[in-house]
Amino acid sequence: MPPQAEYIAISYVWGGVSQPNVCQSGRPPDKLPRTIEDAFIVASKVGIKLFWVESLCIDKENSTHK
Repeated sequence: MPPQAEYIAISYVWGGVSQPNVCQSGRPPDKLPRTIEDAFIVASKVGIKLFWVESLCIDKENSTHK
């Protein structure tokens, strides 16, 4: 059995969907896009506890960070 990953990351095309800026608020949004919700479910089922989501973790107001 392969060793467990410490975290996983998801990166995908954001499209025209408005994404909340978690970097500024420090808390996850009340409603997540289905893509992210599904990825959280899969991560949880395989025992991953840390999950980095590009569209939520990148400060969209900071062009250098983005």
